[in-house]
Amino acid sequence: MKKQVDYFLLFILLVQCLSGFDARAQQNCDAVFSGKIMCSLHHEPVGFAVVYLSDINRGATASDSGYFRIEGICPGDHHVRISFVGFITIDTSLYIPQQKQVVFDMLPSGDLKVFDVRDHKIKNQDVVSLQRNDLAGKDIEQTRGLTLAESLKSITGMNSIQTGPSISKPMIHGMYGNRVLIMNNGIRMEGQNWGADHAPEIDPFVAAKLSVIKGAASIRYGPDAIAGVVLVEPKAMPAARCLRGDINLVGASNGRSGATSGMMEGAFGKKFTGLSWRVQGTMRQAGSFSTPHYYLTNTALKENDYSGSLVYSHANFGAKVFYSSFNSTIGIYSGSHVGNLSDLLFLFNSPQPVVPSVFSYDIKRGYQVVHHNTIKAEGFIDLKKAGKLTYTFARQENKRSEFSEDVSYNQSIVDQNIPDSYFQLITHTSDLIWEHKPVHHITGSIGLSYITQGNVYKGLDFRALLPNYRNYGGGAFALEKWNSEKLTLEAGIRFDYLWMRTYTEDF
Repeated sequence: MKKQVDYFLLFILLVQCLSGFDARAQQNCDAVFSGKIMCSLHHEPVGFAVVYLSDINRGATASDSGYFRIEGICPGDHHVRISFVGFITIDTSLYIPQQKQVVFDMLPSGDLKVFDVRDHKIKNQDVVSLQRNDLAGKDIEQTRGLTLAESLKSITGMNSIQTGPSISKPMIHGMYGNRVLIMNNGIRMEGQNWGADHAPEIDPFVAAKLSVIKGAASIRYGPDAIAGVVLVEPKAMPAARCLRGDINLVGASNGRSGATSGMMEGAFGKKFTGLSWRVQGTMRQAGSFSTPHYYLTNTALKENDYSGSLVYSHANFGAKVFYSSFNSTIGIYSGSHVGNLSDLLFLFNSPQPVVPSVFSYDIKRGYQVVHHNTIKAEGFIDLKKAGKLTYTFARQENKRSEFSEDVSYNQSIVDQNIPDSYFQLITHTSDLIWEHKPVHHITGSIGLSYITQGNVYKGLDFRALLPNYRNYGGGAFALEKWNSEKLTLEAGIRFDYLWMRTYTEDF
């Protein structure tokens, strides 16, 4: 009897299994799962993203417009996974009825950078790599808030000449001033740099990389680069459509100083693909700096800088417009004013400052006021097999007013706040550079340069500190580098011509 019951239960179980299999087999698996994949942040579709139903091992690739469609699906709950390089993967579960349309929003991962890969070297620094030292990444982030010269001191062979807490100039192997050329965003900086108290008019926050070039490659930049060249290079402009920015806040106990620098940039898409922009600004303020024992009275600093760039880049040509403005007011230590050598020796030997030790954010006489404005236009064209041709035009205006501690006896001069010394230097530069493609392991560039300057000096003292002048100059250079597996040779040649006329007043 027991054996018969076992057979009966086995029969019932087999019938139920076959009934369930038949029910599933007869289920209508003709549902359609479709939709579109978008990126709301960029306001455009995510083409060629992969849509995968992992529970049934079915999937599809979206079109370039972001649309996808998967047919032959059984209605019910399904595990959906959507992925694409550069975006955060979507991993979720959905109930799919007979017809299901969904719009998925994918967000950029933010982990990828855009690279422009070409079949030949197109950047200027690619031909000047034999004696080159760079400061970038975390290393340059650690220098935020320092002057340009102080930031460069971590590079081998670099030092600075300093005449105040906020006045310093870069020095390469003991040489500075007219023997060290500074290039800011591809523009040779021209200002009153002949004095030790004339610091470069550059906002260090604009730099994503600082480079020092020495050796044969420096002849590319002219006779001012005898000691070397300092390149101040901003980060690359965005290529993909985006809107982003960053802000830097720096504080220091000495001088109770602070600096704020912000940057915003973006790139367009669709009809304006290749067009990008960037704006940047910096504000710095410091009070009287101090030694371990007393304040340096009247060494306060106020500075505000801003710049903007507009770039259009295409595979075969491109253009760039850049503008920057540097403005600072720098106090001169009240105890440093001397009239003769005896006074100077007395100050050196004095154990305490001869002026009261006072902290203040106010700037009194003497002080300097500096305004430096720069505008640059640049264009390039890819000559295919012939290489790349780049043309750059720039205009700079540097104004420097210096006020001594002594006040003029003429009250009208005091009321008008006329500086004791006023310098105005206007510079126009033009460069045409051809970078040829590699020929038998040889890479290099050939270029022409032109410069013209007009200098105006005005001062209360009848003895002109610097004569007015006008100059015109031109140069031509060739720089080539030969590479093998174990050896690199670099050589260059340059010719320059300068014409100058000075204008002096006859008193």
